[in-house]
Amino acid sequence: MHTVARGLISVSIVGISFLLLGSCINPENRIVKNSKFTKTQCLDPQSKKVQYFPKCSELSKPNEVCSLSIEDLLPTQFTYGDSYVLDIKKRFTGNPLKAQEFICSKPPSVVIGPKSARGFYLTDGHHRMKLVEKLMKENSNIFTILVKIDKNILENSADMDRDVFWQEMLLNNDVYLKDKGVERTPNELPKNIFSVKNDPYRSLAGLIADDKSKFCFDPSLSSYGNFAEFYWSDFFRNVHGLENYTDDHDFETVKKSIQNYRIPGTNDVVNICHLPQAKNLPGYVK
Repeated sequence: MHTVARGLISVSIVGISFLLLGSCINPENRIVKNSKFTKTQCLDPQSKKVQYFPKCSELSKPNEVCSLSIEDLLPTQFTYGDSYVLDIKKRFTGNPLKAQEFICSKPPSVVIGPKSARGFYLTDGHHRMKLVEKLMKENSNIFTILVKIDKNILENSADMDRDVFWQEMLLNNDVYLKDKGVERTPNELPKNIFSVKNDPYRSLAGLIADDKSKFCFDPSLSSYGNFAEFYWSDFFRNVHGLENYTDDHDFETVKKSIQNYRIPGTNDVVNICHLPQAKNLPGYVK
C-alpha cells in the first residue's frame, strides 16, 4: 500500500475516533454529549423512556406540544423576579437531569402571531425560561424546551392587523404591558428572553404565591390567571407607607409588615392584601 494511502486511512481513523470520543449518547439516550456541551431530553413519566417531540412551526396546531429553542421565544412581559428564579435554581444546581424533568413537567403556552407580528409568543412560563438561561450558562447544558400551542393566529387569521393582534392579546390576558408599573407599548417588549429585566416586586409576589399559608392571595382561585403576580407586584409597589422592596429584603420580615400594616394617619392595623383597593386583584380573599 502506498505511503500516502496509509496516511489517509490513519487520518480517517483518528478523525472517526475523535468524533466518537467527542460526541456520544448515554445508554438511556437521555443525555447527548459532545466536547463543548451536553443536551438533556424529556422522559415519559411512566415508562422513563425518552420522549421525542416535533419542532414547532407556523403550521403547529392548538394544543400541540412541540419543541423550540430559547432563542425562538418572544416575551410578553417586560420583567421577571431574579431573586425568585435564583431561589428556584438552588434546587437544580449541578443536576441538569432534575432541572430537565422540571422544565418538561409543564410546557408553557405559546401564541403564534399573524404575518404582521410573526413569531412564537410566550404567554406564561417566563420564569422557567429565565431559569433555563441561568442553568445553561452554569452547566453548558442545552435543555429540551417544550411548549403547548395555545392559538395559531397565522393559520386562522394570517392577515390580522398588528394593532388588532395586540388588542386581542390584551383582551385574552396574553400580554402584560407594564414595566415596573409604567405603561409600555407592544413595540417596546423585549425581543428575547435574555432581555427581560429584573423587578424585585415580582420576586415578592412569587414568594407570596408559593407561601403555603396563603396569608395574602390564593393562587388556586379561578380569578388567578396569567400575569396575576404582576398585578400584585404593582399593587405592593404603590402601597403608601410600605417600605420599598429590594432583593436584599428578608421575606419573613416583609411578610409580617404586610400582615401588620398600619394605615397611615390611623391606628388601624390590617393585612395589606385585604384592603378594599385589592378586592379586584386575582386570587383576592377577604
